[in-house]
Amino acid sequence: NTSFFAPYFAVLPTSKTFQRFHPAYLEGFELHESINHWTEWLTSLATCRHNWLATGRPTPTWQQLKLAYVWVMTRQFQMGIIPLFDMLNTAGLAHLNLLHGFDDNGNFCLRARRDLKAGEELFMYYEAESHSPLSMFNLYGFTLLAEDHDMVTAADDCIGLQPNEFQLPREPSPVLKNYARFATRFCARKDFGDVFAGMPHAKRA
Repeated sequence: NTSFFAPYFAVLPTSKTFQRFHPAYLEGFELHESINHWTEWLTSLATCRHNWLATGRPTPTWQQLKLAYVWVMTRQFQMGIIPLFDMLNTAGLAHLNLLHGFDDNGNFCLRARRDLKAGEELFMYYEAESHSPLSMFNLYGFTLLAEDHDMVTAADDCIGLQPNEFQLPREPSPVLKNYARFATRFCARKDFGDVFAGMPHAKRA
């Protein structure tokens, strides 16, 4: 609470917020290992914490450390985390209305791509077209439309998530329901076979 950044930390999403949608908080359900990236990432984080505990120095709780890690993963860009800038949402390329970068004095600046209407939401670039749908979903807990993503690298996104493989338990968690929405959107399409057929080195589940 004494940190200069305390007011900023106070408005960031809490663990309870992330538990409603974010893949980092999926519990009690095993995804196919090829798409279960958060298990790998959090295992590495747990190893780091274990080694730090061995030094006897003060250490955050696991939930505190996990939350901080998810903050970093979901809010950083090429230049790291920039408070307030990291609160902007994104959209498909055609709907982006901001440019960002540094001026000659090293100041970070935002500039409108066009005239903006009063009350219009600002959308910034999340590099969606360089992410497959699952890559975007793993990082942020949401996707854009298929045409906004890199579908060439999406061949393995649906391993374990196709209709004949992915069945929800009787009482699915909110995060698992979010996975189900992803699976319905990208893994149960009637044209999905045609999408894969056009991909080099595509692998079907």
